[in-house]
Amino acid sequence: MFCWFALLCRLYRGSLAQVPRAIIPDGVGVHIHFTTGHERDLDMIAAASVKIVRMEFDWDKVESGNGTYNWADYDELLRHLTHRGLRAMLTLGGSRS
Repeated sequence: MFCWFALLCRLYRGSLAQVPRAIIPDGVGVHIHFTTGHERDLDMIAAASVKIVRMEFDWDKVESGNGTYNWADYDELLRHLTHRGLRAMLTLGGSRS
């Protein structure tokens, strides 16, 4: 009986030595679910060599009523990220009905 797995093992045995060691790329990131009050968490994220912080940008939190905007929480988050050398990737989510 022919074994495909055994054949693959033989074919790749010589090339496995050429596979580079796994490393964390410069662009590794995390997703957070907060905007304010978590400076210690941001310190730990930065200490872990994370470079990108992804956060859902909840439009409901920004526009509390038609034409009434409050950016304070996101401004604070971006200040804290910048201070720690972290880049923000904000995605737009939420909607006003």
